[in-house]
Amino acid sequence: MKKIFIFHASYGLGHKRAAEALCDHMKKHYPDSDIRIFDSMDYVFPLYKIVTKGVYYWSVDKAKWLWKLIFAGVDKAKPGGFYYKWQLYTDLLFARKLIKLVEKENPRCVIFTHFHSEEIVSYIKRLGKIDSKLACVVTDYMAHSIWFQQEIDMFFVASDFVKEGLIRLGCPPGKIFVTGISIGSQFCSDPDVSMLKPYIKRNNILFIGDYIESKKFKTDLRKYKKTYPDTGVFILSKKIGIYLKTELEFAEKESIFCDNLRTDVEKFYKAADIVVSKSGGLTTSELTAMGKALIVFSPIPGQEEANCDALEKADACVRIDDINFLVRKSFEIANSAETVRKLSVNAGKIGKPGAVFEISGKIMDGI
Repeated sequence: MKKIFIFHASYGLGHKRAAEALCDHMKKHYPDSDIRIFDSMDYVFPLYKIVTKGVYYWSVDKAKWLWKLIFAGVDKAKPGGFYYKWQLYTDLLFARKLIKLVEKENPRCVIFTHFHSEEIVSYIKRLGKIDSKLACVVTDYMAHSIWFQQEIDMFFVASDFVKEGLIRLGCPPGKIFVTGISIGSQFCSDPDVSMLKPYIKRNNILFIGDYIESKKFKTDLRKYKKTYPDTGVFILSKKIGIYLKTELEFAEKESIFCDNLRTDVEKFYKAADIVVSKSGGLTTSELTAMGKALIVFSPIPGQEEANCDALEKADACVRIDDINFLVRKSFEIANSAETVRKLSVNAGKIGKPGAVFEISGKIMDGI
């Protein structure tokens, strides 16, 4: 029985969703293999987990300028140079539990959807302590240097642009496969949206994000919902409780669907003509696989900006950074059939709904 480990890290949900999609697919289609999934953060010293995750979430939320500097600085650092040596030794020091797990089990293959475990396990293989095949699913639309490890046998990337970036870092072209990023099967099917029929109108917008709690968003949504009465609105947010404290009556009157972030988000993607969200790697992959128009609002510097840039080059999204224009532009775009059609068609051209099939197939063939 082939033992296959899949590692992600809980910095945001995208890396986890990519790993889960791959795990679910492989368990279903390769039942004779022993497929296991792990969060690498569960195998590190607790204080390390608290500090690193705290710094990440604080910087991307409260100090984006700092995260931008960190992201760019690390990308420019030379693999094997001082920064990467320091990072590796730090990880090795605090990830003894992870190291012991991999060395003891020595799986046939280890798959990564985050660079934290990739770096550690690659070092173990470099020392000859395991002979596992290593595979990496790059969950961004750029080839940041932190993803590249010489010991990786297979890289799976979103586009030719990412492939070219890895080659510039020194990766042999034969190791790189342009498959797309692994997404769940629900984004590759035709989800049932019957539960949303009371809220669906001629043109429909899905707003996702914490920005919905801002006074400007609330004021503008009231204004433009009146201006465009045939536009349906769905709102999904962790801050939905704060929004509804003042807007519940309005939302009920206008048949606006409001809820927390949901696991069946594919139904809302299907019902919407345009989605207003961030440009995380998985969100981008899911929406392009479904051929959905995207408005990217204030992407996080670094990986989200890179993903947004890739979509803009393909003319598959519109970027808006100012909350003062977000609602107005969203309604204008949603009510422009030509713009929605153009964005949707272009998104579909770069979408790769079959990524999980291709990735898992190539891995199983390679081991």
